[in-house]
Amino acid sequence: MELERQMETRRSLSQFKVNSYKQNFSYFDQYLECHRQHQVEALLAACKSYKGQIISPCGTGKTRIQISLHVQEMIDYTKEGKCGIFIIASHRLSLNRQLLGELVDVAINCGLPFDVLYVGSYRCDLQKYYTKYFNLGYTTNVSNHRATTDSKEIEQFVLEAKKLGRHVIIASTYDSFARLKNIGLIDQVTFDEAHNTTQDDFTANISEVKDNIKKQYYFTATRKVSDDGGMNNEEFYGKILFDAFPKQMLSRGEIVCPQMHRIESDGGQTTNTSNLGILVKNTTEALFMHRNKVKELSCSPDEIGAKLLVGCNSIEEMERIYFHDSIKALAKNSVQVFAISSDGCYVNWDKCGKEDFFIKLNNLSDPEDALIFNVDMLTEGINLPSITGVMPLRNLGLTKLIQLMGRSLRLHKTDRKNLYAGNIIPTVYKNYVKPYGWLIIPQHLSTINHFSEMIATARKFYEVYETTAEQLIVEEKYMPLKPQTLDTIIPFPFKDGKDYELEHNTSSLIDEINLNNFKNDMDQLNDRDKIEYIKRNMLT
Repeated sequence: MELERQMETRRSLSQFKVNSYKQNFSYFDQYLECHRQHQVEALLAACKSYKGQIISPCGTGKTRIQISLHVQEMIDYTKEGKCGIFIIASHRLSLNRQLLGELVDVAINCGLPFDVLYVGSYRCDLQKYYTKYFNLGYTTNVSNHRATTDSKEIEQFVLEAKKLGRHVIIASTYDSFARLKNIGLIDQVTFDEAHNTTQDDFTANISEVKDNIKKQYYFTATRKVSDDGGMNNEEFYGKILFDAFPKQMLSRGEIVCPQMHRIESDGGQTTNTSNLGILVKNTTEALFMHRNKVKELSCSPDEIGAKLLVGCNSIEEMERIYFHDSIKALAKNSVQVFAISSDGCYVNWDKCGKEDFFIKLNNLSDPEDALIFNVDMLTEGINLPSITGVMPLRNLGLTKLIQLMGRSLRLHKTDRKNLYAGNIIPTVYKNYVKPYGWLIIPQHLSTINHFSEMIATARKFYEVYETTAEQLIVEEKYMPLKPQTLDTIIPFPFKDGKDYELEHNTSSLIDEINLNNFKNDMDQLNDRDKIEYIKRNMLT
């Protein structure tokens, strides 16, 4: 099937005049010139070591750092008449798709000779690059593509690329990483969302290949340590080469300020509405209240719409909410409604493939309103710059909550342009199109225990970052919370009954902090660890 697709592409393109595929390394110079200060610092730190950790908050451009490391090495090799193997790896197929797309875009514009291998069960549409960059001479004659999980096919593909004098760009999941153990010396690997590599099965897969890797860099916003070391294991991960403090990134304007919106029910134990009814009503009201707040606080409300990312408890729960008549009625209010899970993807209730899902999601215009349901697939790593708020419908541990919140803290493209041009000042939020990212916590019923746990978790990450939250080195090491679960916020059944009213309260979580928590936390640490805690809490 893959061969047939390539032959069809060749036949389709043969009728057109093809430009020659030329080297253009000046494109990469221009790419580097657009880096922010922290990205340059991270690159310089990585170039001094063959192994280590790059820690930076969600939304601060870790992908650009990864791309720069790979492309710079490919350019150096090309100038020397050599070719190498370059791998981007993550825990999710959809994240690999995103990372691969951004890396290939830069490599093509530089005119680098390379073939592309996608290692994973998700059949990424690699043929699209031939169409997108046909005008640059990028065709099947200068670059081969393949998607496979077969170890023999992987080995053969790499051998063929080397014979042609081409670099090999590989995107692999951690699940499939061990399949790369027989391809020989690997020049460079960047591990994205690297905190996931601490899982035993992922660690084992990487370990099978690790001795063949020349350079390896581990990127994350939520560095994970544990009693047996985790990312403190320097033999496996290397040292921390670069560590961007979230407060510093906020003060520089690299991420927006988080706020909280709490939804409470006045029904208490007398409320007799079904679980589904509660979830649907909370979701619809949250969206409209959120939209009002987004518009109210924006300096240019016509440029921005509310885009709410909802984290559901299960696929079954997500689909029950998604196909509810009250959610479908949102279409009358021009709301675009998305849903994605391992079972399938939907856009405005039409089923589609993952490729189409992300294309349509990324094609949303800034002023459009959207409601996006998922269970876990969009929580980590996925670049969703237009998200204005997130709402978990289940109890989340600190890591997941921070990662989910990170989806909403990315800069609006107009704000990014104005900040980088010096037209607006960081943290002067009255001049932002999107000044805040919102965490929406629905209580549902006053008897729900998870609500207080969620508030406590939220307080902790605000204590560490004062106004933002991305990584949790101190908390996970010294202040473990209850184990993360996928429990619903409504763990008990209700029969259909009367409706109920919701109360909406918005605030900065700074105002929610119990200052005694800080004193109690400090009392638990030894002198050396207090220094680390103070450094992360107090430095500006």
